[in-house]
Amino acid sequence: MTSLESRLLNEKQLLRNKIRLKRSLLSTTDQLIYSYKAFKLLIQLPEILNCNNIAAYIAFDNELALGNIINWIWTHNKNCYLPTIYSTKSREMTFVNYCQHTKLYYNKFAIAEPKKTAESIDLKTIDAILLPLTCFDKNCNRLGMGQGYYDRVLSALTGSARPVLIGVAYDFQQVDIVPTNKFDITLDIVVTDKSYYYNLKR
Repeated sequence: MTSLESRLLNEKQLLRNKIRLKRSLLSTTDQLIYSYKAFKLLIQLPEILNCNNIAAYIAFDNELALGNIINWIWTHNKNCYLPTIYSTKSREMTFVNYCQHTKLYYNKFAIAEPKKTAESIDLKTIDAILLPLTCFDKNCNRLGMGQGYYDRVLSALTGSARPVLIGVAYDFQQVDIVPTNKFDITLDIVVTDKSYYYNLKR
């Protein structure tokens, strides 16, 4: 690892620690309020309204919860999918169908997910993916938890084959600059409890 790469990793980790600390201080009431506000903004997006296959996530580490949008997906006869870790060794992830009767299990990171034996979907047929994040910037650069699962699974998709990537976060998770490298996937939109942020280069 070069000194530049080492410095980049350190900068990313400092940002993660700072934002995760802020997130950990949220009360349960605040989490519910902010999540609902973000939900109301999400369901106004044409990128959500006009699609049928939407991938979401189960909140972890005080991430902004998606319970409201998942219920909305079900009640509007759309298909919901959740990420499932296929292999921790190679850091592979797939997306499987999630309905009201799907049982969830905790993976090695204590994140709830469906069993990987459940029906998976070709990523090319997903219209939009709602992604968790630790922080983002005005250019929709995303910083995750550092494992690279989303970056790996999305790196093979380009152009029209790529779903719309929508980061979901608390507004205070915005930072001036997210340090990035060539492996980091840029989002198309970020939705928070207060606003929308668009990647103008998309």
